[in-house]
Amino acid sequence: MYVSDLQTGFYNELLRERVLVLVATDVDALAACRILQYLFHADNIRYTLVPIARKSDIAKAYREHGEGIAYVLLINCGATWDILEDCKPSSEDTVFFIADSHRPVDVYNIYNPAQVRLLMQPSEEEAVPTFDELFREDEHADSDSEDVSIEEIADKRRARRLWEERRNQLIFDYTQFSYYGTSSAVTMFDLCWKMSRGTNDVLWWAIIGLSDQYINEKIEKNKYLLDAGDLQAHITRYSIPDGNGDAQSDTSAGPINTVKISFECELQLLLYRHWSLLESLQHTPYTACKFKLWSLKGQKKLQEFLAEIGLPLSQCRQRYASMDVTLRTNIKDWMSEMTEKYGLDRLTFGCFVASCGYRHSFFATDVAHSLSALLETVSDEESGNFFDALDALSWSKLDILKRGIEEAKSQAVAVFQQVRTFLDMHQVISAGPFLYGVIQDGVPDSWRFGHPTCLIQLARFLLQAHAATSRNRRILNLPLVLTAPVLKDTDFSLVVGIPPLSEDSPKNFFGRAFEQASSSGHCTFRADFLDASVAMVHTEDRSKFFDSLLRLLC
Repeated sequence: MYVSDLQTGFYNELLRERVLVLVATDVDALAACRILQYLFHADNIRYTLVPIARKSDIAKAYREHGEGIAYVLLINCGATWDILEDCKPSSEDTVFFIADSHRPVDVYNIYNPAQVRLLMQPSEEEAVPTFDELFREDEHADSDSEDVSIEEIADKRRARRLWEERRNQLIFDYTQFSYYGTSSAVTMFDLCWKMSRGTNDVLWWAIIGLSDQYINEKIEKNKYLLDAGDLQAHITRYSIPDGNGDAQSDTSAGPINTVKISFECELQLLLYRHWSLLESLQHTPYTACKFKLWSLKGQKKLQEFLAEIGLPLSQCRQRYASMDVTLRTNIKDWMSEMTEKYGLDRLTFGCFVASCGYRHSFFATDVAHSLSALLETVSDEESGNFFDALDALSWSKLDILKRGIEEAKSQAVAVFQQVRTFLDMHQVISAGPFLYGVIQDGVPDSWRFGHPTCLIQLARFLLQAHAATSRNRRILNLPLVLTAPVLKDTDFSLVVGIPPLSEDSPKNFFGRAFEQASSSGHCTFRADFLDASVAMVHTEDRSKFFDSLLRLLC
């Protein structure tokens, strides 16, 4: 059941109760969790926090921590499948609150008014089937009563068959694509400000959640701009000084630590304020593909571009903070003037910037990259990565945030090198209706691509790069499937699928396609990830899986 008033239908019910909080290991979920922690600490709400990496983790966490718990809160997990069927709570009084940006929402969650509360609102484009279209009161009625004629029984069975066919078609249409809705962090911020509990920090966490959706192409640009506009309207509100002269921030300890947020037109270059300009240009997928920087010709073209706008290579090779102040001040304007000539119409974008004191300034997108890299760092204990990333959202733990930025840079270098290898070795294969590539075990940095977010980033970069080097315009209409070895499960390969470049919508059909292909191909297959377009297939069945997917999509 959808909750229209988050304060009365959700938050007020948690007061004086212990809550089990299950949080997905993604940046938006982290930001939403941090907002709720701020509220819980203020109201002394007791809670148990458990990170969730896969679907199966939810039932396991509920078994281990759910005894005596009346309220379970799930953040960015649990909405897309029947959560009651999965967890099987022993008490009918147990309530599952779900704040999840994954779509589509499972219909059994939508139409369960007693035990499932959805902390979101459906949009028109979701086209949720009505209750009457999905459920019939006479579903288990005995139609073979002695008082009913054979003709009436036949008519009823025919009507039921037609209704079931219609129902199955509606469910197929509704669940055919996986996609994302409003950021859960933005939803939690909405709760905060309606309760008059918002601060600059809470606003910043919501901005990070939205920025993560944007950089990972989970939402359309128009959706990003719309939500960013709503958040931008709050900047002035929380920047108004309080009686002590400080902006409203729970980390403030005087003006020197005040958090200030602004929305600016910035260069859409990866981590450039924490890197050299040259390295950022090379490892940003957009500019790398525009200049074809994996080739010597592309490198020369980039150098011509920099020379034309008046940036010496010696300066571009330095760390951005060490560049000449005059150059730093004018870089954005100079590059913007040359965008039309070089076809760089997407070089700038609207971005949130936060400053704490006089020294620390971060783009929200850079923070999102840092947190994502921290979450996918290889370690013996994945929950340690989660809590490190959660700590990095605090202005008092900037050392962790900066470590994440360095890890994100290393990840970007590995992605670029792998793209170059694919192109040099012509390893992107056309299977007819789709493209595919395989990362073999043992290649440099292959361990990085055993994580979903990193592999999806590689897939997007690779598809853009392959299209940039190909003369065949049909490439723009082909999706890409990419597989990589899994570090901790060597018998399986991680598989991701991304839509074609020609598609404006980020909706993804591969979740359904992977399931059908594995079923018809009799492949050992695991669809245990929260993102439906990510799965694992047994390495020995990989060829069968691709053959089955080819037959399905032809």
